[in-house]
Amino acid sequence: MDYLLSLEGFARVLTVIALSSSILFVIMMIMLIFGFGDHDIDPGADGADFHDMTSHNIGGLKLFSIRSILAFFCIGSWSALTALWMGSNIYLATFLGMIFGAAAGFIVALVLKFAMGLEQSGNIDVKNSIGHTATVYLPVGPGRANFGKVNILIQERLCELNAVTDLDVKLKTGETVLVTGVDNSGNLVVTSVND
Repeated sequence: MDYLLSLEGFARVLTVIALSSSILFVIMMIMLIFGFGDHDIDPGADGADFHDMTSHNIGGLKLFSIRSILAFFCIGSWSALTALWMGSNIYLATFLGMIFGAAAGFIVALVLKFAMGLEQSGNIDVKNSIGHTATVYLPVGPGRANFGKVNILIQERLCELNAVTDLDVKLKTGETVLVTGVDNSGNLVVTSVND
């Protein structure tokens, strides 16, 4: 705190921005590594699509995501501080900070685009379940009144998915069912293999 108070106005502001954005950026990267973050899964009838809810795409890059903005402030402020410590004036330090910050934000957007491409390439397409059998996990209500859940192997992955049936009877837990289709909400349409 004494060091922060000893700095002049512009250097003090840059130091506060650098420290706070660095801490937030590290927390966001740790969350990304462990699968948390600002991503929302929007399952459609043809599988799951991943959208960054806090960003706008420009040419396929999410330049204005939280991570890109944090990278801009983190690298930009540290760059400007370094320029000040090396004897640059405020204007040159600000210019260098903006250049390096913009470059960092662009690089983070590229890395995230690549990472999301890898994530999306492994998406499950629920239409691949048609014609396969599944096991009822939570009972499926008759006449599509209430959906239940089934366990099914799709694309070499065991998935738990919502299911409905057109039958007039409830499909009970443990019962083997056949997937006959996928409705508009992405629910599997199943029927008893005994019919």
